[in-house]
Amino acid sequence: MLALSKTFVLLLLAASALAITNMVYIITNAETPSLHRPGLTPIGHHRAGHCIPEVFGNLSLGLIASCTPNSDTGTCVPAVATAAPLANSLGMEIDTSCGTGEESDDDCVHNLLHAYAKTSSAPILIVWDAAAMDDLLENLGMELPDADNEDDEEGQEEEVVGTQ
Repeated sequence: MLALSKTFVLLLLAASALAITNMVYIITNAETPSLHRPGLTPIGHHRAGHCIPEVFGNLSLGLIASCTPNSDTGTCVPAVATAAPLANSLGMEIDTSCGTGEESDDDCVHNLLHAYAKTSSAPILIVWDAAAMDDLLENLGMELPDADNEDDEEGQEEEVVGTQ
């Protein structure tokens, strides 16, 4: 099965916390280079191009959402790059109408999900910038479950898969 690295957290969230019936999957962007360099690493490109479509490609997704990319700051560019291969393989557009940061509407993703849920019961995938994940979850009324930071037997931290 897909092994997830420290920078690529997968959350499987029941939509009950959002008060919608759609299944909502939330993931961060794939691996990015160190020192704030732009783009995805080779491993990040592999995950985006192969692993993400393998995991989510057969789920009959109805909506793929990501934060608005900002080419000046680099915010959300890796998130959109992570979602793009899946969206392309499914013939879908990525909804990037919701931003991050101080100037963004905290309720945007919540409102987007609720508006979508009024017209469809299909699953939703949100691919968000790793640096803004805490804000996203807070705005949706969710949080990551507590996890110890002990290394597993293979020397990588075990990833948290949370359900609410």
